[in-house]
Amino acid sequence: MMRRTILLAAALALVVGTAVSAIAVNGDGGNIYTACLSRGGALNQVAIGEEPLRPCRDDQTQVSWSEGVSPAEFAELTQRVSDLEAMSYGWLDLFVDCGAGDTLGAALDEAQDHPGPVNIVISGVCVESVEIWRDDVQISGAQPSDGLQAPDDAFAVVSIGNMASGVRLQDMTITGGSAGIEMTQGT
Repeated sequence: MMRRTILLAAALALVVGTAVSAIAVNGDGGNIYTACLSRGGALNQVAIGEEPLRPCRDDQTQVSWSEGVSPAEFAELTQRVSDLEAMSYGWLDLFVDCGAGDTLGAALDEAQDHPGPVNIVISGVCVESVEIWRDDVQISGAQPSDGLQAPDDAFAVVSIGNMASGVRLQDMTITGGSAGIEMTQGT
């Protein structure tokens, strides 16, 4: 397993290094952007220049590109990196059935130690407030009317913790609370 991880990390570095080199050569001389690339393919700490806004964490890779890159080329690179990472870690798919008493909080606890990206699908409406502290979490409703409702107005329905990156909430309804979605500084 360790050898596989090292080989995939080397392949990932080769893909990113080759793409970044190609981008630098093929760019048309515009601004250079630098960011931290997370395991799930999300870019964080994007800045104009040779350094990201803040140093990349150990589990992120620093990448740079120029304005000469088309959005399609950049999307393709991001997808290739994401595909390589998914091969090495694999997606963890979880299903939360609110009507059966499942909770999003329990699913997030279950996913906490998974090294790869996590996809959680919610069915029904869970009455809870949750905090998301890990990277690369996608939460969606089985139907757009599925989602989360705050138990009271004291807290936000969803709090995304400091430095969590690659968090995506989609196709769901969030109601109540002091805020629907609260993001702390650095998120």
